[in-house]
Amino acid sequence: MATPVIKVAAPGYDIRTASPKNLRLDSTKNQFKVATEGSGTFEFAASGMWANQKLYVDIAHNLGYQPSFYAQLNGPSGGWKLNPVLNSGSTGPTKWCSGIDRLDENTIRLYCYIYDPTLAAYSAFDVDYEYIIYVDPNQNVWS
Repeated sequence: MATPVIKVAAPGYDIRTASPKNLRLDSTKNQFKVATEGSGTFEFAASGMWANQKLYVDIAHNLGYQPSFYAQLNGPSGGWKLNPVLNSGSTGPTKWCSGIDRLDENTIRLYCYIYDPTLAAYSAFDVDYEYIIYVDPNQNVWS
């Protein structure tokens, strides 16, 4: 008996002839699977001149290895941006950036900070974030 196969083609493609890049799901291929996801907000306080602020959140995934990680951030100017973000503006609310660090095999740290110490004073502002941590198909997680 043949092994059942599940495939879903992208809109406008025939499931019988679509190439792998045009399939949204193909059970014959290993695909990233979501281990965990979440969201939050970095809250920057109002600041005087020459003040840097560095905020971070530690995200525990407890997978025992360093997984693939996706994050996007949305600052006061609007529009989600893929991490790492490097904004170039003239004031705190437009001159922020982001990055990640892998603290150990079970924790990822997402940073967001003002990176120019010569900035003029600025008002408080928020940067929202969303993240996804994927299960790595090379870590024997399929069995």
